[in-house]
Amino acid sequence: MRYPFLKFLLLVTLLSFVVAQDVQPSDPQASPTDSSNQPPPAQSSSPLDPTSSTDPNQSNTPTPTNNGNTDSLAPTASASDVATPSSTPQTVDPNVCTALKQWFDSTNGNSWIVRNGWDSTDMTSCCSWYNVRCSSIGQVIEVDLSGNNLVGQLPDNFGTFPNLINVDFSYNNLTGPIPSTIGSAPNLKVINFDVNQLSGTLPPSIGGLVNLTYIHFKNNTITGGIPNTWSGLQKLLGLYASNNQLNGPFPDVVTSMISLQALYIDNNQFNGLLPMSLGNMRALTTLNAKGNHLLGTIPDVFGNLTSLNSLYLSGQTFNGSIPESIYSLTNLVYLDLSNNRLKGIISPGVGNLTKIQTLMLSRNALNGPIPAEIGKLTQLQYLALNYNALNGQFPSDIAPPALGYCYASPNQFQICPDPSIANDPNTMAFQCSIDCLVNSKKKSAASLTMTTFSTFLPIVIIVTMTTIL
Repeated sequence: MRYPFLKFLLLVTLLSFVVAQDVQPSDPQASPTDSSNQPPPAQSSSPLDPTSSTDPNQSNTPTPTNNGNTDSLAPTASASDVATPSSTPQTVDPNVCTALKQWFDSTNGNSWIVRNGWDSTDMTSCCSWYNVRCSSIGQVIEVDLSGNNLVGQLPDNFGTFPNLINVDFSYNNLTGPIPSTIGSAPNLKVINFDVNQLSGTLPPSIGGLVNLTYIHFKNNTITGGIPNTWSGLQKLLGLYASNNQLNGPFPDVVTSMISLQALYIDNNQFNGLLPMSLGNMRALTTLNAKGNHLLGTIPDVFGNLTSLNSLYLSGQTFNGSIPESIYSLTNLVYLDLSNNRLKGIISPGVGNLTKIQTLMLSRNALNGPIPAEIGKLTQLQYLALNYNALNGQFPSDIAPPALGYCYASPNQFQICPDPSIANDPNTMAFQCSIDCLVNSKKKSAASLTMTTFSTFLPIVIIVTMTTIL
């Protein structure tokens, strides 16, 4: 007991050695919910901006605003569609103003954020009411009450508006069904019910609106399917139905809408197979059907959809291989087939996607090597191939110059590039932080630390004991 401090120091040293033996390096790739696999905000590039919304089934799907589901609206009626409003108040059909006043009364008008004129008792002056636009001869042609705290159920009186072209009720708290008489306003071109609390089914009468170009009703609780009567919407350019409770088979009726460019039916409850008639939608530029219950193989019918630039089919139970016709879509910018059960290889035909910016194939059962053609996709910014069974040698190629986000682990690569390549920031191996590169670095560092500690610890013990004795 002559040297209690030195004995205490010896005991602490020995305990540190025991604890160090039990410490193991962690594997950052071990968790399938790795938040690092989230993409950056994408930039919008389309005038038909989508309703891309949060998908409860996805874990690593980007949300390009050309998306998939943050959202900006498709254009409302253009200047050429809407007659020039009069600069002076016009006398209006009293029946029209009365019908508008019923909207005010039924939706708690006194609590609207802006209600200028709407509380008037003059039923010939509604051209001067807040956001009511009229033609030069006093016809009500546009009403925009978006984001104005409308609460309650709209009256079913749309048959009173023979000249109405554009109506916008988005971002309010409307409840109940979409009024069935909305199909009785024959000149409607744009209808917007986005982000309300609407329920019930879609009115079949809308199919009679032969001039309709855009219809929005995303983020509601609408049920049922898309009525077959809507096949008459031959001028429809955009259908936005994301985030509802629509159900039944894939709505085959949309394939008869020959002018349709943007179709958003994501995050609903559609089930069954994709129809072969999908190949008839030659005007389609965006198809977003992610987050439904679709299954079976993806039909090989995309060769006709030469205008397609965005395809989102993630979060389903699709099986089989990726159709070769998808690789022929030379205008494709966004492709998301993640979170399915797809198998087979990634075809070298992927090199045809020369405009692709976002390529999402993660969480499937794809195998085989990563084709070298991916390295030649000069516009590629976001690549997700992780959680597959890809194997062989990881490519030694230089990464696409625009690539900013790449996820390729875990997979089953047996051969890694030479360290001189793997450590080169310009290569895909470096950009994608592949398994073998990351793990070998961590294990080597841990091994070196443990070896050094094990070598010098006995010397410390001997010196300490000699001092004590």
